[in-house]
Amino acid sequence: MILKIPPNANMEEGSIIALTKNDIFIGYAEVIMSTNEALMLSVDNKAIKTFNELFGEQIPFTIDLF
Repeated sequence: MILKIPPNANMEEGSIIALTKNDIFIGYAEVIMSTNEALMLSVDNKAIKTFNELFGEQIPFTIDLF
């Protein structure tokens, strides 16, 4: 699964991001492209289930990069 999220100056191509939901680890994502307009993330299979639930049920969520 590929996600497009807002840009972050601290992230560069190849960066690995730990994904959490309610402070519980759900998987990893890798930055596959970083531009001034967006980050493109490749999400691992473990996290895909959670994102499918969020998108499929139209549950609002935020992505915060620290």
